[in-house]
Amino acid sequence: MPSKSASSAHETDSNSQANAQYQAWLGMMQQMTRDNMQWFQNSLDMAQNLAQGTAQQGYPFNTERTGPQVDPKSMYDAWLKNWTQHLESMMAGAEFSEHSGKTLHAASEAKQNMDQMLRQYWHSLQLANAEDMKEVYLKLYQMERRLDDLTDMLHDWMSLQEKNAPAQKPVTPVKKPTAKKPAAKRPTKKMSERP
Repeated sequence: MPSKSASSAHETDSNSQANAQYQAWLGMMQQMTRDNMQWFQNSLDMAQNLAQGTAQQGYPFNTERTGPQVDPKSMYDAWLKNWTQHLESMMAGAEFSEHSGKTLHAASEAKQNMDQMLRQYWHSLQLANAEDMKEVYLKLYQMERRLDDLTDMLHDWMSLQEKNAPAQKPVTPVKKPTAKKPAAKRPTKKMSERP
């Protein structure tokens, strides 16, 4: 049985590993947030350019009803055309792909670190996790398949034995003779009483 100091050292080492993993995960999430904020700012700038472009085409964004009435359908078509152009130019650029790749990579690493931390936590509680349950299910499935195979082999063997067995007369059971009650004991004479 390990000593308390060895157990304590193991717990301290495990805690420091978990803390380091958490710090790494936190750093990745902060970087991902900074990247997303930069991308959001770029998207906001593009949206402002879109609004300016739509306004330059003669569709001002004002709510006042003074001036010529604007056809909502043509305004929507102009907005859709400009928005599509901006999205295409934004997504076609290397910057969008780079930020999307970084975000996906950071999210993937964060998930891996979180999964590892949760596995360690579940292991420290001595509870089964999803991987353990998959392993148990696989072994149970293999045992069930093997049992089915053995059952089929046994049925095949039994049917082969029935076919190869010589024809026998049906056996009639023999009745056992009933046992009689033992006769009552006769009094025996003692040796001294005998003639």
